[in-house]
Amino acid sequence: MLAALAGLDNPISCAKVAITIVVNNNEGRGRAPMKPTSWLRMDGYVVDVLMRDLVGHDHSPAAFLVYLSLYAETHGAGRRSTRVSLARLAERAGLSKSAVQAALRILLRRQLVKAHHASRTAVPEYGVLRPWAR
Repeated sequence: MLAALAGLDNPISCAKVAITIVVNNNEGRGRAPMKPTSWLRMDGYVVDVLMRDLVGHDHSPAAFLVYLSLYAETHGAGRRSTRVSLARLAERAGLSKSAVQAALRILLRRQLVKAHHASRTAVPEYGVLRPWAR
């Protein structure tokens, strides 16, 4: 897909192509909101491989949406991690809280996201992992 757009004949080279996604983030809730339209740069691997793997193999488009949302709040904002509630993640991704919980279970199992809970009732802190970018 991106290989054709980038003019690359070798699909493996396509993973090295950075893609740009426009993010519309008009929420603030306790933090400075990003500009209404900002750019999010990410590896081509996310769209070429990870999307197909999460949606096709794991049958979880929700996991891909949650990954993108967390990626935007961490790497997209220049942070290593972010504290975000299930309700906020659900609102951002347009999913139910139970769909976000199921998606997080997949992302945690696949080691694409790490979570730290300060206590049982604390809002968790999530970090997005990129195991392909070693």
